[in-house]
Order: sequence, then C-alpha cells, then structure tokens
Amino acid sequence: MAMQLFEALKEQLRSIGDRKPYDFIAAGVIFNYIAAESGGAALAEAAEFAGTTSRKAYYTITTAKIFSDYPDRPRLLKIGWTKIEKIATHVETQRSRGLPVDLESLVKSAETLSAVNLDARLKGRKAVSAVFNLNFTDSQWTTVCEALIAIGRRHPDGAWLGDKETAFVELAQLAMKDFKERERRAAQA
Repeated sequence: MAMQLFEALKEQLRSIGDRKPYDFIAAGVIFNYIAAESGGAALAEAAEFAGTTSRKAYYTITTAKIFSDYPDRPRLLKIGWTKIEKIATHVETQRSRGLPVDLESLVKSAETLSAVNLDARLKGRKAVSAVFNLNFTDSQWTTVCEALIAIGRRHPDGAWLGDKETAFVELAQLAMKDFKERERRAAQA
C-alpha cells in the first residue's frame, strides 16, 4: 500500500474515532483493508494512531465483516459497540460451525437486553439475575487470587481458568462448607 494512502486511512480512522457515535463499522472496514493490504504491523500502527489496540482493531474487523451490509447502520450505532461486538463474535462462531443465524433477531435482542443478559442469551444461559462490582485493595485482591489459584480457577500468571462467576461461586461454596463444618464441631463440643 502506498504510504500516502496509508497515512490518509490513518487520518480517516482518527476522524471516525473523534465522532459520536463512533462508527465502528466504518472503522472496521478501514482496518480490514489495511490488514489485508499491508499486514499486522501496519494494522497495529494504524490502531495505535487511531487511539485503540490491535486487539480491538481485529474485533472491529470481525464486526464490520458481519454488519457492513446491514441496512440500518444508525440503529447499530445506537445499540453500541459492546453489544454489536458480542453479536458479531457469536455470528462468526455459529457460521464457522455451519449453523444458521438470524441476525435481525439478534439485533432486536440487543435493543432490549443489557450487555450481560445479551451475552448470557448468546451463550445459551439464563439471563443474569444479579450483577455486582467488587473493588478490592491490593492485599484483598492478592488473597482472592491466592484462593482462586488454590482451587484451580486461576493460573499463577493471572489467566482465568473457566468463567469468573463459577470461580467465585465455588469459593463461596467452599466457605459455606467450611462454616458449616465449624458450626457442627462447635455444636458437638
């Protein structure tokens, strides 16, 4: 790709990033062109110039491939990046398995569900009934990580082994089991 074209595409990506709402589909089309014509290093440079990461650029490419021909782009932009990216990843997975996908139905779901509940539906799980955010101190997080490593739910390098929700439920179950055992012993004493 000619340097002048590459620089123009980078400027276009920056311009797209400055607009609200962010047109992630237009950005994905440009990122895809850069990746196809010049490879991963050029994509990384363009992503950095646009103020994003290579990883998000690749997700944006996937999203653009799924939705570039969608007839109502303003509708997608109103739904937002988080939900549309989840749908795109799901659609890509389903299609790679040769399974049919009702894109319109998924878009309608995204309009009515939270991102967490949309994700649950896409994964074939029931909607989440409770969501909470935990803010740990460094020492608290160290303790939690040590417990997760001890039960085999987190690798010492920080990688999660399985989903986070199941890991925390398992910690709670172990704590309850320990609590009940201590109660039983106290009652016998």
